[in-house]
Amino acid sequence: MRAGKHKIHRPHLPGISSRGPASINVFHRGNLGALRKRDSMLAVSIVTFRSGQVIGQCLKKLFAATSRPIEIIVFDNASDDDTLAHLTPFGNAVRVTPHRSNVGFGCAHNRVLAQVNSEYFLFLNPDVELPPGGLDRLVGHLEENPGCGAVAPLLANGLHGELGGFARSYPGQFCLPRSWRSLPGEIATLQGACVLVRSSLLRSLGGFDERFFLYAEDLDLSLQIRRAGYSLACLTTVVARHLSGHSESGCSSLSVAHRKHAALLKFYDKNYPREAIFWLLARDLLRFTFRWVVHYLSPSRASSEKASEYRGRIQALWEYVGSKISADEHLLVGASRGSSSRQGQSLG
Repeated sequence: MRAGKHKIHRPHLPGISSRGPASINVFHRGNLGALRKRDSMLAVSIVTFRSGQVIGQCLKKLFAATSRPIEIIVFDNASDDDTLAHLTPFGNAVRVTPHRSNVGFGCAHNRVLAQVNSEYFLFLNPDVELPPGGLDRLVGHLEENPGCGAVAPLLANGLHGELGGFARSYPGQFCLPRSWRSLPGEIATLQGACVLVRSSLLRSLGGFDERFFLYAEDLDLSLQIRRAGYSLACLTTVVARHLSGHSESGCSSLSVAHRKHAALLKFYDKNYPREAIFWLLARDLLRFTFRWVVHYLSPSRASSEKASEYRGRIQALWEYVGSKISADEHLLVGASRGSSSRQGQSLG
């Protein structure tokens, strides 16, 4: 999801412990289903896919980010690179579960959640590097604020370190009913690259909605947390580095843009009123088409990439519209057959 750049209120937080490296519980590699649940205060779930270049540094930074005992589980979504080889040096400090197929981002985290009994659960992308003591400060915020359901650090995204990681409004919120403005807290969404959640709350919500394979699942979970009566928080005192997009290497800009917008449309379809979806579809179709034409006619390489991105979004829009038309036709056919059947019965 797209992160905002707004200033956030800096909450008062306890100081960071001056103790040494994190104390890490020892776990062995193996099938998650074969291991019994373990009690711990803090569990960290990392889902990898072609993450060989980043996972090692992510774990090194994680160990220095907390002085608390933690349980670390890496769920590998059938990586075809050297991700697992980069996990070997960490030995039993990390529980590694290789999976034979890619089950998706949210589904993988849900499988890890089902195997732990922690008070707090951290979703951590393998391309995120937490600062020293950063995880302790996130936990401290949840401990001091019982009305907060999830907290995240500020993210320095990409090579240029553009700050983000949260948004104060939902995509297309101008189309939504006023009741959306009364949801708890000032922050609407947290970027799913690094989010600490209360485990009990997460379980009550059923974890991530697994209909979202990749992208927009963080939008949906953020909304469900607020609908459950909890607020969200982003700590500007904790800035994590987020390299972003490593698993997309080798994918065309058209393909990535198509998948991202298709996921956003799925979020609309699940959560937005039908009237709001109609206006957002009309707006985006006009806007994307205009921008595609502008970039398509430009001779620069950068514009060519942008044209591909908008083409991918347009394709996702038309596929969504086509699926809705098809669904409506099936409903009409079903209703017509039902009416004919009832008429036949009455004549008989």
